Amino acid sequence: MYGSGLSFDPRTEVRGIETLGEACARGAQTACDELEILVEICERDQARGGFCGRLREAQRLRPPAPPPPQWSQAPLPAALAGCFRVRAPGGPREPEGFGVGTLYCFTEGQAFMKPVGAPWDAWPARWSSTSEGIVFRNEAAREMMELRKETPEILLQRGGFSAWLERLAGPEAEAALAETAALPALEEACARASRCVSALPYGYDGLMPETLRECLATEKGAREMIEGERGKEAAEKACR
Repeated sequence: MYGSGLSFDPRTEVRGIETLGEACARGAQTACDELEILVEICERDQARGGFCGRLREAQRLRPPAPPPPQWSQAPLPAALAGCFRVRAPGGPREPEGFGVGTLYCFTEGQAFMKPVGAPWDAWPARWSSTSEGIVFRNEAAREMMELRKETPEILLQRGGFSAWLERLAGPEAEAALAETAALPALEEACARASRCVSALPYGYDGLMPETLRECLATEKGAREMIEGERGKEAAEKACR
């Protein structure tokens, strides 16, 4: 093999690298493959010297990837708190929650959404950010949700889609905040749904509901099943 000259002895390994490079340049695929293996070894161990130093000098190694950003819990800043309207989707598709006119409200503990012609929904929220404090991520929801401050608008990214949000003001903002405040309490609704499904005679094998609409729908379905099996009073007791 072309790489047999690589004894990992500092006196011979530099020449071994040169031999591989020359053979690869002449079209020897085996030499190219062996050289690529060595490149991978050196990229995994950026501090390694010897033949890795030779590859580094020849600029064959990719620079080390920057460390991933460190996320830590952070309060939602005033620039991202409050109520907003989708001004424009961030892509050609407009799934529910990304159509023009959809409303969003964000607080320290919850995120709310109201598509045009549909009721409000709510998620639990626990916000975190990097040291730059530009992007805020909701760590409490299963579905990825991020908010990015882009003056004067906000970029929302959720579940692989994005939308540009503009802030509501005046009576519109007051009305949206009043409507979200009047919603059933998310934590209580989901706790009732959990109690209901735990009382189902045949168990429950789906994901536990997370949003307000999911929890209300799950409770309703479970109540109906329990009532059908054991009566209304049993359902009321199970879901209380």
